[in-house]
Amino acid sequence: MNITNKEWEKWGARDPYYGVFSTKEFRKGKLDKESRRAFFQSGQSYVQEILVKLRAHIDPDFQPKKILDFGCGVGRLVIPFSRIAASVTGIDVSESMLIEARKNCAVESIENVKLINSQDDNLSAISDCLYDLVHSYIVFQHIPIHRGECIFSSLLARLRPGGCGILHFTYASVASNTIPATQKIKTWLRNRLTIVDWIICLRRELAGADPEMQMNAYNLNVLAMKLQTLGVMEMFIEFAKHGDYFGVILYFQKPRRTAN
Repeated sequence: MNITNKEWEKWGARDPYYGVFSTKEFRKGKLDKESRRAFFQSGQSYVQEILVKLRAHIDPDFQPKKILDFGCGVGRLVIPFSRIAASVTGIDVSESMLIEARKNCAVESIENVKLINSQDDNLSAISDCLYDLVHSYIVFQHIPIHRGECIFSSLLARLRPGGCGILHFTYASVASNTIPATQKIKTWLRNRLTIVDWIICLRRELAGADPEMQMNAYNLNVLAMKLQTLGVMEMFIEFAKHGDYFGVILYFQKPRRTAN
């Protein structure tokens, strides 16, 4: 298993709700009935908001029947997605997260959700599936850039012609408005030397710290090139901020016909 995947499995086993949404009220020791309700209500509100924006800027008649949520965690967004689509597929690298998501779906008597543990960047577990909506939020930032770009391409391949994507990426540190030099060096080493990942994670574990939660900044030019190569000619960009990083949410539609 990839080291990054292992760290997220630790989050799933130790503190799954905080791992998904890093707010202190969602810590395992503090999670109660009220904070749990707030956790899932935030997901419901988010789904309503992004669909309004997608219809306002990309496709006013968009009504997804099949939805893919990449990095679904404990089901915060899968559950509201299940109420607007015929079927929803949630993918995550943490089996512990998926176990919790299955419990949450069962509580809501939701039967149109399929939850899949997918460890490879090619998303081979869904290689024969196409979706009307491909979605991911506050996920890619925790994935090493070289892996994230590969997964981005895999998600685009899973989008049916005419289908839409809503994907979130971080792109810069708030403090410097760019990628810090130390972060660039660290990312470069981790992308090329697995042992660097292993040492960083081991040191945290020996110190009794939380599992690592990477924050990676993506090159938006690379993402834009992948979309334009796909034939996407229009895109709506919403700026976002998560922790100490600036980000964007990309809204786009895959052409119904292949571009010449």
